[in-house]
Amino acid sequence: MIHGDGEEIDGFADIVVVNYEVLDRHVGWLGNHGFRGMVVDEAHFIKNKSSQRSQHVLELSQRIRTRIARPLLMALTGTPLINDIEDFRAIWQFLGWIDDHKPLAELMNKLEDTGLMPGSRGSTPTRDVP
Repeated sequence: MIHGDGEEIDGFADIVVVNYEVLDRHVGWLGNHGFRGMVVDEAHFIKNKSSQRSQHVLELSQRIRTRIARPLLMALTGTPLINDIEDFRAIWQFLGWIDDHKPLAELMNKLEDTGLMPGSRGSTPTRDVP
């Protein structure tokens, strides 16, 4: 667990826990450390893409995705009710589902496999389902 300046961090630990409040102090070395994944708890705290907190989380996830072909990226929240669709954009970008402008291929392929149209109200099926 990283506290304060992080002097007592175990560089060989399998899991590192960092609080959003001290993330800004450690984002540089965390991005270079070689992690294979990242779990964001209280993910609703990164809903504002322009906040420093969100930018740090997105930067770290992008650096992990640059190094690792299939990283473990998870967003956890006990507060799933968000006011509008814009509040989900940072979480979706963290997960690698979208970029700044559009859904990425992996998400679109998985959506197509379901036969559902994401733009339709209630995601109605595009084909008859038995």
